[in-house]
Amino acid sequence: MGSDNASGDVVRLTTDPTSPYPENMWTSDQRSGEVALPEVTPQTEGLPAAEEAPRPLSAAVKRTVRWGRYVSDVVTPTNLFFALLALVLLVVGTLGGWDKVRAASDELPVVATGSETSAAPFVVTVTKSWHTAEMGKLLTRQRGQRYLLVVGSVTSQHNEPVPSVILSKALAIDVPGCRRDGLMLEQDACHPEQLLRADSLRMGDLQPGMTQPFVAVFRQDSASPTPSQTTVILSSQVWRASRLDGGMGWWDLTPTAQLTVPTKEYRP
Repeated sequence: MGSDNASGDVVRLTTDPTSPYPENMWTSDQRSGEVALPEVTPQTEGLPAAEEAPRPLSAAVKRTVRWGRYVSDVVTPTNLFFALLALVLLVVGTLGGWDKVRAASDELPVVATGSETSAAPFVVTVTKSWHTAEMGKLLTRQRGQRYLLVVGSVTSQHNEPVPSVILSKALAIDVPGCRRDGLMLEQDACHPEQLLRADSLRMGDLQPGMTQPFVAVFRQDSASPTPSQTTVILSSQVWRASRLDGGMGWWDLTPTAQLTVPTKEYRP
């Protein structure tokens, strides 16, 4: 390191030859004792830009978020169930109660015994009704039960064979104490347990345009009064595709007519 004291004012310092810094990198002022450092320009090129601070949510967005949280807390499966139950009770109450709903069948058109009645896909004619405890080997005695028989004829108007179970759905009776498979049934669900042909065999598929006699077999609890007459309800069905899987079938069971038939004891 060297120095120049001719003026007595400024001392110039040079770096050591082994120093990595160039000569005259910095100077010293003897009078002030201050050291002047070289100006350094900050490097910004190549550095990622600073991210902007997130904007605060507006009042409308905050209200929407609060409303969404409230709805998710309120709309639960349990709450939906009770809401639907309340809606059903409201509708039933508006209609006048369960008695009015059950009495809807009383408003069906009444047809005469022995008349041809349309119950799609069939034309049904009901002629008589019997009650009996047994019918020989065909219908054996069941403890605590009696048989109610509805007799008539049916013609299929569909262009393909129709299973006899569709006719079973189209026939129902309105009597107290109706049973099936040992269980007590509601009156509006009292469909025949089986269908028999004129030769006492079980009825098979109904062929297009053919008229066949039938005997519809129902069971009634023997503790219920033996009916002197039986109300028969006929229902229509529609051939259409299922809304679930698209398969074709008979759907939309709808009561269309009713008739009252005198019920007598069967005597072979």
